[in-house]
Amino acid sequence: MGEFPNKATQFSKTNQPKNSGRKHGSLSLKTWIEKVWNEEITEDNGNKIVRILLSVKALVKKAEEGDVGAFKALVERVEGLPTQKIETTEVQRLIQIDTADD
Repeated sequence: MGEFPNKATQFSKTNQPKNSGRKHGSLSLKTWIEKVWNEEITEDNGNKIVRILLSVKALVKKAEEGDVGAFKALVERVEGLPTQKIETTEVQRLIQIDTADD
């Protein structure tokens, strides 16, 4: 039994996966989502509107109807995520002990 990995064939031209990854020039899922969200569509009243605005309108409507998740999503986008409080009492005590030795 040989050594692993076999250095002679590890990165050779014949030992390469075929068709790996996304094809060159194809669009990622993120790009497709952005295209759809930025697409102009016509509302029932004839107004042209960007799809992402309709998504935001729907989210606001759900929040107004009492959907807590929708309200939370809106607040986090507008106000930002709340800062997390980190307790540092143990570190402060260690610093005090370290400086007391001097």
